[in-house]
Amino acid sequence: LLFTGIGERDARFVMVDEIQDYTEAQLMVLARFFSRAHFLLLGDEHQAIYEGTATFERIAEIFRASHGSVDECRLLTSYRSSPEITELFCGLLEPDERRRLTSVQRAGIAPVIRAFAEKDTYLEALRAAVAEPGEGLKAIVAESDARVSWLSKQLGDAATVIRSGTALPAEGVVLLPLRVAKGLEFDHVIVPDAQAEVYPDTPLARRRLYTALSRAMHRVTVLAQGPLTPMLGPARARRAAHPAAPGRPRPCSCREW
Repeated sequence: LLFTGIGERDARFVMVDEIQDYTEAQLMVLARFFSRAHFLLLGDEHQAIYEGTATFERIAEIFRASHGSVDECRLLTSYRSSPEITELFCGLLEPDERRRLTSVQRAGIAPVIRAFAEKDTYLEALRAAVAEPGEGLKAIVAESDARVSWLSKQLGDAATVIRSGTALPAEGVVLLPLRVAKGLEFDHVIVPDAQAEVYPDTPLARRRLYTALSRAMHRVTVLAQGPLTPMLGPARARRAAHPAAPGRPRPCSCREW
């Protein structure tokens, strides 16, 4: 692009979704290839679950340099999750950001957060959560493909494994990795690996946990085999059991340029 000057000069508008998943190099190529186009970039910086992607500040710098100016519109209303679930995953954000957010959903069921010291009791609770009756689609969202493989062996036919490109059923129980679940929504989400070993208190793990929890619309069950992640410690678990009043939900943040 730099040496030949090739590019798409007739395109007037370009929209990029899930902008938080792009690297600086990818964005620089897009900005130069569509040098005459207006860009609409949409995404949630808290759902950047991969290493090496560009921060929103860096995205703004790249397009400011290539296109002259960047306007930002912050979308601060949650339409997916119940207030109790939004309260849980937005508790992972900074306090000043939480206070600016609102939700349109009515009050629902408080999240369930449990940690188990023994493998057998953990698996018993997991199988009970999977077998629990409920309408719609239930998803077990594991942090990695390796954990999906292990959980699939433990659950057998109780859950259908979903890989990239696999169509989702309308109901039942599915098991899928976080990378596949991102961008989807489910009636009931089970996070089966919320232990400190899998989700340590780091920025990347915080974004991954935020993404997993925010897939749920009506119910969320969080289970840990071993010590619970410090991001959902005893204080967070108590708040989940006694959520804020329906008028004070705290949903996700989404930023758009």
